[in-house]
Amino acid sequence: MENAQKKEWAKLIYTKEGLNGKETARKVGVSAKTMSEWVNKGKWDDLKASLIISKDQQLRRLYAQINELNNAIEDRELGKRFADNHESDTLVKLTSAIKKLEDESGLSGIIEAFSGFMHWLRLIDLPKAQEFLKYQDDYIKTKL
Repeated sequence: MENAQKKEWAKLIYTKEGLNGKETARKVGVSAKTMSEWVNKGKWDDLKASLIISKDQQLRRLYAQINELNNAIEDRELGKRFADNHESDTLVKLTSAIKKLEDESGLSGIIEAFSGFMHWLRLIDLPKAQEFLKYQDDYIKTKL
């Protein structure tokens, strides 16, 4: 797996699963120093804190902003119902933010489902859970 892929996976694990830096570094296969640099430079602790607001809430807000902007444009007189440069730029940025959130939601949903399944499987059959963990991690790597 490439370093950029490891970084994205680490970011997801660190911010969503609540693992600390050392645990995340071990799981992803990087040094604790590299992990610390990623966390500090990427401000992952701030991101982790911002995730208190659910993705669904964030998406609803972004869609509401796009809707409000589109309504303002539609309220203009005929022939002037188009976005100016600033509005176009805002629409592009909002759309990009939505796409990013939806993509992250897809992967985080997979990880969430795996986490719940692994918790259940550990209670039933620990050796199977340990065996399955390798396949789980490999699958997640293919999604990065």
